[in-house]
Amino acid sequence: APHDAPVVITVPGTAPWGEVAIGDGFVCGIKGTELYCWGKNDVGQCGLDSGGKPTGPVKVTLGEPPLRVAAGRDHACAVGSGTITCWGSVTAGKLGRFGFESAPGLVDFMP
Repeated sequence: APHDAPVVITVPGTAPWGEVAIGDGFVCGIKGTELYCWGKNDVGQCGLDSGGKPTGPVKVTLGEPPLRVAAGRDHACAVGSGTITCWGSVTAGKLGRFGFESAPGLVDFMP
């Protein structure tokens, strides 16, 4: 539900927030060398299967530290030094495959 006042998001560690990406009802952000996502998660936008329920900040475990993060309507991608990893809805081939199901797990794109 919308909030009238800002909501403080707390995650472990003291590293500063780097980049933040805002999708449709969810957010992903890089804090130090870790990536966290929170909010709407009905098709795995936060990188895990929460049974379609919104989630608080969860660490998205990647194969390497994220350098950049981007979010779309119902999917997100992170760029590392040698990989691109995406998660969320697979509609319209967003995750390199076609279908109408969600993909709460991560999909790696490597050269």
